[in-house]
Amino acid sequence: MTHLIEEYERSAELLHGRIWQLERARVLVQDERTRLELEERLRPLREMYGELRGTIAHLKRYRDHLEERGRAPWAKA
Repeated sequence: MTHLIEEYERSAELLHGRIWQLERARVLVQDERTRLELEERLRPLREMYGELRGTIAHLKRYRDHLEERGRAPWAKA
């Protein structure tokens, strides 16, 4: 479970980096049309990032829930 969470967190980190790059480009660009195109590209990426962070939080709660009850198969010796 921890490995899965780590993979999701790496994906979120990469996605966040791409969002940051596009936001920076949007701020620096002079052409209004290009700025609007960048904003259109950013919108679904932001939504994906939010959903990914929500999935990570859900997985962490599930992992913690199982571990607290001693039902986590990865925690058994």
